[in-house]
Amino acid sequence: LQLPWIIDDTITRLNELLKELANSNNCSYHEGWELDNETYDIRRGFADDGVHLSDYGYQQWANTIERLLSSAN
Repeated sequence: LQLPWIIDDTITRLNELLKELANSNNCSYHEGWELDNETYDIRRGFADDGVHLSDYGYQQWANTIERLLSSAN
């Protein structure tokens, strides 16, 4: 997914900072791209701006969070 108004490594750097923040606070960090499954349509996952999640994207995110929380018990 190309977002021409975002510098190539901005999202990567932001995710690294979030990972460091989570680790320093004894929290789990899960990269969204690692959680995608074969049925997830990444193009439908974003709103027209290419940054924010669409309704479909939020539903998939919620499903993933629910799965992670269920497996943590």
